[in-house]
Amino acid sequence: MRKYYQLTLVVVSVISVVSLLIYRHEYNRLRYVLEVLNFFGTPGQSASASECAPFNVTRLNYDILGFREHLPTWQRISSTYSVYSAFWEASDGSNRVKAVGIGLMKSEPNFKCHVWFEDETDPVPGKFSYLLLEDKDNTVGNFKLPKGDGLNAHFLYCKPQASLGIPTGVSFYVSTTHVPFKPFIPVQSIDDRTIVENSTLVCVAPNSLPVVSKTSVVEFLSYHQLVGINDFIVYDRTLPSQFPVVLQNRVVQERFNLRVLFLPWNFPYSAVDNDRAVRLAVEKDCVMRAWGKVRNVVVLSWNDYIVPKLFRSLAVMLDNLESDRKITLRFSLPTLVFCTDLADDPQADSTLPMAARKTKCLKGSGLDKMFHVYRPLSIPGNRTGSTRIVSPRIAAVHRYISCFKEKGTLPSEENLMYEPTVLKFASDLKRSKLLKAGETSKLFQ
Repeated sequence: MRKYYQLTLVVVSVISVVSLLIYRHEYNRLRYVLEVLNFFGTPGQSASASECAPFNVTRLNYDILGFREHLPTWQRISSTYSVYSAFWEASDGSNRVKAVGIGLMKSEPNFKCHVWFEDETDPVPGKFSYLLLEDKDNTVGNFKLPKGDGLNAHFLYCKPQASLGIPTGVSFYVSTTHVPFKPFIPVQSIDDRTIVENSTLVCVAPNSLPVVSKTSVVEFLSYHQLVGINDFIVYDRTLPSQFPVVLQNRVVQERFNLRVLFLPWNFPYSAVDNDRAVRLAVEKDCVMRAWGKVRNVVVLSWNDYIVPKLFRSLAVMLDNLESDRKITLRFSLPTLVFCTDLADDPQADSTLPMAARKTKCLKGSGLDKMFHVYRPLSIPGNRTGSTRIVSPRIAAVHRYISCFKEKGTLPSEENLMYEPTVLKFASDLKRSKLLKAGETSKLFQ
């Protein structure tokens, strides 16, 4: 009897092992098929049909929207000049590479260039030209900036002699006789996709401070979500490594309806990061990167807050301001400077973020120091584009600084005015899931 039990156990064991092997084999086959279908699409299904999805397009990540087609990085092309990123312009028939670069003022850009195309072993020679990027009022970021150690920002153009499709890279160099190296700069294509309506992208400029606190980052993101902004590109310089790891995590982004992309910022010069040329370069890269993907684009720092007065959504406010006769390509918003070292508003809850507790701003800041919100889109038909000046009674950018550190003294009461608009978002800030997670340190655990 005992032998029968042992035989039965052996038979059951053999059947179990064989079943497990068959299951594993079928599982691997199914997994492989699903991976192939996921990559190539379903056979017989058109591209347009396969791209349809039962969820909102605004929840697509940056890889699909194309913000992260190529990670930029500063590359030296001469002893006095560096290039950050490059884009392919073809929508207006120009068919040329447009690169963002910075160099010393004493050296005028004078390069040769080649354009690299896919499946081509040799590059195509191109015609080089450039355009100096200027802010006529020298008020980038809503306040006058020093010229630093003498830097200029440019658009570098390279028009290939023959267009062999969409290029993969571009090389700028000094001469053909002495070329120690030809840096390969990846080229990102600019295409006119269907723009997500009511979408706004905020690009955060490199921080001039050595450290940005977790609280500052979370409060900045939480507030701008309340005015309808969920897309952010951060030009990273000194942020702790855990910031990109956490905020670019897909689970975190889906949980908080937040899309944050961090781009490297290995700036090769000693100029401070709020130098006018640096801010111009960031602004142009941001606008080009967002072209055809979102409706509104603005460059801010961590201490800048866009505050609409008459609307709760920035995009809705801008749409209401747009003229029927002209397409607005740029909205200019005034700046109000708030002192963080002044006392909190007595009506504000002490647990609110700093921006909702500081309600006294400096008189005299406003229309003479503008902040630009761009609309990077093609102009249809014969309609012309324009710049719309936004009244401070409609919206403004609130900049929060330490007045004592900036000016050496605190302003007197007669030089201050009361501006409590942010307080209207107080109850929403208290309910913010992102802000609660940041306050309890659960977000960065």
